[in-house]
Amino acid sequence: MSSQFGGDYYRARAMEMMEKAQEAPTKATRLAYLNLAHKWTEEAQKLEAVGDVLRSQAPETGQRDSA
Repeated sequence: MSSQFGGDYYRARAMEMMEKAQEAPTKATRLAYLNLAHKWTEEAQKLEAVGDVLRSQAPETGQRDSA
């Protein structure tokens, strides 16, 4: 999976898999879709965690008051 997409992209894919799971004709198919949904969600969480770390390490770019 490519990291060029943000967490929202991965969460949307997870929702698609959940919808497909609800419509699945067999238990095995339903479980496969649920597994994919779980993987997409894990990827979203990883990307968001990395983003949080990068944002916390980035230097401030805003202007400070010069009082």
